[in-house]
Amino acid sequence: SLTNSSCEAYRDAFTKINLYFRDDAVLNGTEYSSSEWGYAITTAYVFIILFGALGNALTITVVILNPVMRTTRNFFILNLALSDFFVCTVTAPMTLYTVRYIFWPFGTILCKVAGSLQAFNVFLSTFSIAAIALDRYVLVIFPTKRAEQRTLSLIFFFAIWAVSLILALPLLIASDLNVLFEDKSCGITVEICQEQNDIWEHMWLSKQTYTLSVLVTQYAFPLF
Repeated sequence: SLTNSSCEAYRDAFTKINLYFRDDAVLNGTEYSSSEWGYAITTAYVFIILFGALGNALTITVVILNPVMRTTRNFFILNLALSDFFVCTVTAPMTLYTVRYIFWPFGTILCKVAGSLQAFNVFLSTFSIAAIALDRYVLVIFPTKRAEQRTLSLIFFFAIWAVSLILALPLLIASDLNVLFEDKSCGITVEICQEQNDIWEHMWLSKQTYTLSVLVTQYAFPLF
């Protein structure tokens, strides 16, 4: 076990190393960037988070409360607004933290949620945009079949959420904490949150297969 002075020295060192934006190396070989960049990036993130959350919240409110706005196309736009709202209120703050700090103090559950939710939002946005384009195409080609279009659009609406959740599930499973340093006598545990290759190796699909599936569904399918 370490002495009290050694424990304090370790805590002080890890506290400094945890700051990615700083003006000194602390230890040789550690990565860091200037504090000025940290202030600039933080300011940009806060600006995007505040205005993005406000704008998308207004869009969601207008579509939900105004009966005239509850059209088929606007439900897909609502999907986009919900996705962007989640990005601004949940994903972006977590991303900002991981940009500013190296270690992860929030536990396993939030580690898994952070990675998978970010992917889920991307999938939801991409599929919603593709659905809007498909809805416009069907409306132009089959203008007299509005009842069928509404039913089909409703199916697409729920399918988008289901497929997005399924595609994000592997990241929920694969994301976990990696312990870099632990000393129980000092009560020090240093962890980072990342995808674990050993978890991918024991899953029903490989990381390469998952990456290819995402490539097809997110790039090839919308273009088709």
